[in-house]
Amino acid sequence: MKQNEIDFQHPSIRDQIRFYSLVAIAGILMLVAYQFGSPSYYLGWFAFFISAFSVAGNDAVQTIGTFIESKRAVHWVSKLIVLGGTIVIIFLGTWIWNDFQIHFGRLENFPEVRRFNLIQLLAPLILVVITRLKSPISTTFLILGLFSGNNIEKMLTKSFFGYGIAFGVAIFVWGVLVKIDPKEYTEIIFPIREAKNVGLFFNGYLQFIFGSLGYAKTRQTL
Repeated sequence: MKQNEIDFQHPSIRDQIRFYSLVAIAGILMLVAYQFGSPSYYLGWFAFFISAFSVAGNDAVQTIGTFIESKRAVHWVSKLIVLGGTIVIIFLGTWIWNDFQIHFGRLENFPEVRRFNLIQLLAPLILVVITRLKSPISTTFLILGLFSGNNIEKMLTKSFFGYGIAFGVAIFVWGVLVKIDPKEYTEIIFPIREAKNVGLFFNGYLQFIFGSLGYAKTRQTL
């Protein structure tokens, strides 16, 4: 590692001081601007950029990071084609079949927020800190749940239901594959694993889109 390069896995005390100082400065600026009656429009934009950073920083580590780390032996061009191709497919799909709406219409069920309070504006900074602490959280749930508490129950129900289906299917597929000849099992597991990785990246990218655009949608109503 180069001398001036930051080790994000094991940050030094100086790196930690630098990070939390920037967070504190951003929080103080937000607090002062809010207390002096700055337009909510500009405060919303500032909070939106921090929100997008926190959502991307957390979800990217959980999806893209694990994909790249598990494919060290694969050339970076191949990984770029898979990840970039997935993003292109997402945008093309929404452009052609969903009237240019990248959120696939899911944000239409969330009521518009006309005004932000201080807690809502400071929430993205809290997410940045939680992400820095490497806590296993869902930034999408925190962002959307904070601004649309009425829908959080439905989101949780669907998530737990989806986890249950995934667990059941995984047990079933595993039970079938272990009965297959080991050689065939080795040959068939690779495409299944790669399809799973692409699916995780696709869903992780959509979580980033929903979290960021959910905040942007509420900001645009101010």
